[in-house]
Amino acid sequence: MLHVWSHPWNIKALRDESTLVGCFSFNWFTEELSHIEWDEGFEFADLLHELALLEEKALGDVKHGRKREE
Repeated sequence: MLHVWSHPWNIKALRDESTLVGCFSFNWFTEELSHIEWDEGFEFADLLHELALLEEKALGDVKHGRKREE
């Protein structure tokens, strides 16, 4: 399960202020996204945006996520 937080955890003050946005569950054998949930106060689009940022940073490309239009 991949938990998505509202702030990065690289600074203690940000970690302390961070709230859980939601989480993704994956089937690592089939590489499929199997479950998504988001916490109150957030939307599905918030989670997809964060996933897009993570994918881009880790993989250099966006596969499942979707960036918000600015």
